Amino acid sequence: CAVQLLRPGEKTQSHRHNSNAIYQVFRGAGTTPVGKQRLEWNQGDIYIVPAWHWHNHENRSDDEAILFSMTDAPTFQAIGQYREESATPTK
Repeated sequence: CAVQLLRPGEKTQSHRHNSNAIYQVFRGAGTTPVGKQRLEWNQGDIYIVPAWHWHNHENRSDDEAILFSMTDAPTFQAIGQYREESATPTK
């Protein structure tokens, strides 16, 4: 489990990993593009990012957003099979 704080207007770098993640929005509002879909979220929402899908998180609110996440990454890490890839920023 993890907690992620996003400042107003903050956008994280796009990445993907071979683990699944479940997010619960504790506070704020934002968008998480997952593959070709855009998931709009608000406080209290729960959404899933499936394994190996490009995604990032964008805080659309004027306040901090807080995301609580649960993932099966420790299982992959324990057997030496966890993989993560970041998108190469374009210039």
